Amino acid sequence: MIRLRAVDRNGPQAALDTGSVAILAAILIPVFLVFAAITLDIGRWYIEIAKVQAAADAAALSGVTWMPDNLSTPVGGPNATTKAIEASARNGYPNSGSSSVEVLGMSESSSQLLVTVSSTIPNIFGQIIPGISDSTTIRRSSLADVQGAPPMGSPCNAFGNQPDSNTYAEANGDVGPPGTAIPTTGEGGHATCQDSPQLWAVIQGPGEDKSNGDRYATTDCSSPTNCDSNPPVANPPAYGNKEYLAENYFWRVRIEPDAVGNDVSLQVYDPAYVETESSCENLDNAGSDRIDVNGINDWAPDASTRYKSGANVFCPGDRLDTSGSAMITSFALRAPTPTLDPLQSAPVSGCARQFTGTTDTPTRTQLLQGQSGYNSYLASVFHQWVHLCTFRPTEPGDYYLQVRTNVASGGNAATSPAITTGLEPGVNGFAMRAAVFAPDGTLNRAAAGQVSISGYERMPIRVNSGTTTTTFNLLQVLTNAHGKSFNFSFFDVGDGLGSNTGYAQILYPRGATVGGTTITGDVSPADCEYEFPVSGNSGTLSSSCTAEIRSSTNNGTIAQMTVDIPGDYVCTYQTLGSCWFTVKMTYTGTSNPTDTTTWDASINGDLVRLVK
Repeated sequence: MIRLRAVDRNGPQAALDTGSVAILAAILIPVFLVFAAITLDIGRWYIEIAKVQAAADAAALSGVTWMPDNLSTPVGGPNATTKAIEASARNGYPNSGSSSVEVLGMSESSSQLLVTVSSTIPNIFGQIIPGISDSTTIRRSSLADVQGAPPMGSPCNAFGNQPDSNTYAEANGDVGPPGTAIPTTGEGGHATCQDSPQLWAVIQGPGEDKSNGDRYATTDCSSPTNCDSNPPVANPPAYGNKEYLAENYFWRVRIEPDAVGNDVSLQVYDPAYVETESSCENLDNAGSDRIDVNGINDWAPDASTRYKSGANVFCPGDRLDTSGSAMITSFALRAPTPTLDPLQSAPVSGCARQFTGTTDTPTRTQLLQGQSGYNSYLASVFHQWVHLCTFRPTEPGDYYLQVRTNVASGGNAATSPAITTGLEPGVNGFAMRAAVFAPDGTLNRAAAGQVSISGYERMPIRVNSGTTTTTFNLLQVLTNAHGKSFNFSFFDVGDGLGSNTGYAQILYPRGATVGGTTITGDVSPADCEYEFPVSGNSGTLSSSCTAEIRSSTNNGTIAQMTVDIPGDYVCTYQTLGSCWFTVKMTYTGTSNPTDTTTWDASINGDLVRLVK
């Protein structure tokens, strides 16, 4: 049986329950308030953490493009530190007040930048609670790495063979220096720089056939690789060479901090296309009024060598492989850009020139002052150093020298559209150098050691050495590339071989280490892969990282090598001349190889990336 009992809600028991609740509430409410305050502050911390991390990431990515040589110099000028601090400030965290920015270069990898952003915020609710700090400091770091397109071909303030300046031209107002512009190691130069690397920069006219060695500036194409023998009619016209690039080629002019504030005189040797044939054999043709090197000595003391026939340091080997009019070669300098894309960089005012060519070999009367047929323009550009422009960099960075042969007369290499008709042929070899002068006009050879001219992503070169071997700098690989690989391709190699076999051998940088042991000589074949042609067929490698080359198979085709960079590869970056892989070309069976080729190179991976 169930019994019900009435309860008096206003009785003593009810009063006891009410009092207990009141006591419990009095105890717990402050606790809840503490938790609520802490929760609100913690929520603000998490929001601040995200904002500080974003600022650190932006700062690291902004500053790292100024590495490896420009961490904090010039003082007060643009550098990795100032650019990182500026980026952090744009994101709400200046290096002052309640926030701070710390920028560090990483000694183990000269291309990495560590940025730490700190922000101190008040604890709005927590500060009313005893024992809780009035503020909290949020600190977050970001490590960025810049790889960029590796420099190719030269670590020096010069690219290609460096013939001495003509003393006569010096006396008649040419820009110096006399002799070579490359500083010695005692003058702040680099041991890897050579006056005669046995190669030239080269560019061909758009009317040349791609099979003659220029992969990107030519429009005609009978080469077996990436060609269309019957291109469709289109506007703009479609060309037979599917790899034709309207921008043609860039060379990178790198200005390091110690060169800032000096006058950089950019000069080109033999900038105009002037027909001489591959080994300048047309210069002393019998029975014609070609240059008589002995009879011209009264004009220039070194004429007997400067205008001598044969593959020599003065002969860039201009020639015409296809009939047509003389091409025009255009040069223009572009300013540094944070995008690392030269097509997005602005032209440097006053740094653009065009050079009209000729299909006729110069004669003695054209080059000798006082003769009735004297041609002052031809005499000033043929086998001479010519002043392109002088600029005074205000900040370190990469300038870009653009070279084109598809610009109409009167146009600018950096701004003019590519011509679509009158595509002239020709092969123009040349060299470049950057002479550096202090503001007072004196030659600053130490600062010249802080300037380099190198190929950017791709470079057309001409071997015209007169010897059976030539070794040149291929590309620079810093420590940050360890564990990755680099690809390089070479197009139309082997013209100088005839029926013989040649070799392309890849060599480690001097002074680099793997596993703490200094490495020298050949790259191991285990770290190489050779594809020839690029369609995927495996080429022949010898016992080292050496590819066999034959004229019968390499002409007009692309061969590619992939080199694995060991995970414990270390190359200490000290100068522009550090960390360069080189390639040794061997031409067997011929004493005077001449060959125009195009080389591409890239390191696999992102150009700029956050490491952590």
